[in-house]
Amino acid sequence: MDSNTPQPGLNDRRFSRRAALRLGGLVVGLLPVIVLLAFSLIQPGYTDALFYDPTGQMILKAAIGMDFMALMSIRYMLKVDY
Repeated sequence: MDSNTPQPGLNDRRFSRRAALRLGGLVVGLLPVIVLLAFSLIQPGYTDALFYDPTGQMILKAAIGMDFMALMSIRYMLKVDY
């Protein structure tokens, strides 16, 4: 096979890889928010410590930072090299 000829099915594999990474990014981005909203609706006082206690605020900031880093790493993996 010529080196300039693309392999059969290569575009399909790239598409499926990108789709899986996008879905992973969506889950990483939305799941914490959905869980927090669910906890707030089920038992409103459960999340008060997260917002009003200094330790809870520190944990919340760390979680937001790690979520941002996860989204950036997924975005980096989505870059396609042709």
